[in-house]
Amino acid sequence: MEINIHHVLNAAETKWNFLKFKPGIVGGHCIGVDPYYLAHKSKELDINPEMILAGRRINDSMAEHIFNLILKKSIKNKLDIKNTNFLIYGLTFKENCPDFRNSQSLKVYQEFKKLNLNISVYDPYLSEPIDGYHHSDILYDLDEKVFDSILLLVPHKELNNINLKNHLSTYGFLFDLKNFYDSFEITDIITL
Repeated sequence: MEINIHHVLNAAETKWNFLKFKPGIVGGHCIGVDPYYLAHKSKELDINPEMILAGRRINDSMAEHIFNLILKKSIKNKLDIKNTNFLIYGLTFKENCPDFRNSQSLKVYQEFKKLNLNISVYDPYLSEPIDGYHHSDILYDLDEKVFDSILLLVPHKELNNINLKNHLSTYGFLFDLKNFYDSFEITDIITL
């Protein structure tokens, strides 16, 4: 519907008991793993934890959904997928945290690797290689590098000191999963 999520959340905040949850993918242990313990025990007690498992199915399918959105946008922008340079910014399971366990960004990365696409990854909290990533894909700084598509998956506070627009090619686009940027800041931007 092309409705700005910032406008929706700002309007919803006028309600006295509103809890502000932003769109994105959920990793880590608490939400990514612990619900399965509760679901397992519920099933042992003949209770169907339908809502818990539905939430997990939706979140577990988001990496593939995000990947498909990026491919569609790339094709719409007439990018040659096999020669497109993609960047994932943010690998930890949440903002401003050095923990990479159960990171959903890794799943998005793996979708790109399945098709042998040119994907690089950058996270300011990454100081050494981590399991699941090809070491040659890991960047420890962005320098003057330019990409055709940047996937902003985890907007760490360090992002306030980086202008991702400077790292986009002429026909490039930014996929801002967490709606970090106001849609007017970068002209070719897509969000959830």
